[in-house]
Amino acid sequence: MVKMCQIIRDRNKLMTLLLLLMNIILVHFQDSSFECGTKPYAKDDLYLLCGKLISALERLELLSEDKTGHDLKVFRRFASSVKEISIQKSPV
Repeated sequence: MVKMCQIIRDRNKLMTLLLLLMNIILVHFQDSSFECGTKPYAKDDLYLLCGKLISALERLELLSEDKTGHDLKVFRRFASSVKEISIQKSPV
């Protein structure tokens, strides 16, 4: 979906989609019943996800208002919150 928004170059839809995706991730990470699962590789999958997520969120934090045409205070705060919880879920 993100790729489709990039292709049609609709920044409003892309920003909305990114906020929704970050919200879903944040809710799942904050859920106290969230577990890695019983499979031995599930924890490794979570660490891999968090690693990729952290680097993507760092790039999102660097978005400029000039490029997006939006006030990004809330967006950056949201990205920082998701990044912080991703760091907590990842190893070291």
